[in-house]
Amino acid sequence: QVYRQLLQIRPAAAELHNDLGSVLGSQGQWEEAILCFRTALQLQPNFANAYYNLGGVFLLQNNLDEAETWYRHALALSPQIVDYHTRLGFVLHNRGKLAEATECYRHALELQPDLVEVHFNLGHVLQARNQLEDAKVCYRQAILLKPDFVEAYNNLGSVLQAQHQLEEATVCYRHALQLKPDFAEVHTNLGDALLDQSEFEE
Repeated sequence: QVYRQLLQIRPAAAELHNDLGSVLGSQGQWEEAILCFRTALQLQPNFANAYYNLGGVFLLQNNLDEAETWYRHALALSPQIVDYHTRLGFVLHNRGKLAEATECYRHALELQPDLVEVHFNLGHVLQARNQLEDAKVCYRQAILLKPDFVEAYNNLGSVLQAQHQLEEATVCYRHALQLKPDFAEVHTNLGDALLDQSEFEE
């Protein structure tokens, strides 16, 4: 309501349209939010944050094609913003554009090296691209930054298992289960690793 009142006084203020769009988006009023962001961009065509917020609305609606388009606009205008790299990377990752996602995540980490989730996501992309050594580095860095990161232990274990480093893999899985005993996927992975290990020893 405050933003609407302010817009009556300053209808050409792109920032106010952008802020109102953010409020409406957080309330799930997608169409009104999109209209606000588009209005902000008509008033200020180089408004990177409005492009970013527009991409966010489409991402929440699971429209990855539109989300990618608007995130690319935001990033082109403000390549120094970490979130623009990480969010575009996430969309590209989920669209199967793994090489481009890798670049986005790497750029984000160049700007801010302590982003735990980005190390993890980069590891996940590299693992999918079968770049296992690099994936291990990413998962280990994620664990270093967040020692209770259960999913990182599980994924590191799966990479080690794929490389037939079975003892190290089982250590990772056991550590994950100490942190989260009811993690069904890890139980399965540990069982597979132990089976592989017994077959290998035979």
